[in-house]
Amino acid sequence: IVGARHATAADVAKAARLSSADNLLLLSTGDVATMTEGLPWVRTARVERRLPGTVKVSVTERRPAMILVSEAGHWTLDARGRVLTEGRAGGALPELRAEPDATPNPGERVADRSARGALRAYGSLGRGARGRVEVVLAPTPERIGFRLETGTLVRWGSTERPESKGAVL
Repeated sequence: IVGARHATAADVAKAARLSSADNLLLLSTGDVATMTEGLPWVRTARVERRLPGTVKVSVTERRPAMILVSEAGHWTLDARGRVLTEGRAGGALPELRAEPDATPNPGERVADRSARGALRAYGSLGRGARGRVEVVLAPTPERIGFRLETGTLVRWGSTERPESKGAVL
């Protein structure tokens, strides 16, 4: 496996059901790539056969963007709300404070409307503004807010008109 920091060769072998007993000539590289892309951290996978007996899997991983914090625990999310892992992974990431309806599982996207709305609002910010956000608050889909590194609280509201709101911010 090449290009992975979080997905291991064992993870890929298990997800793609690879074993040393597989006939390399009959192996579907497309199926292996698809199954590998089902791993929480894997965004894309490219698979090559290398005769006589090697399968090379090149992986591009998802980037952690935010930490979902609720009373039930912490989860690392990518920018689209996919749960990468339980707990915190990555450096100084902003926190998303929401109470999801169900416990998120790695590999799934967060289904909670408040959290998804907050992710959309955060994603609509310019890069400079995103870099100043420490906490994203999402008690309801209509009451989204941001706490900046200066302590300033931005009351964003719903996800409507993100360009106008971003310009004002």
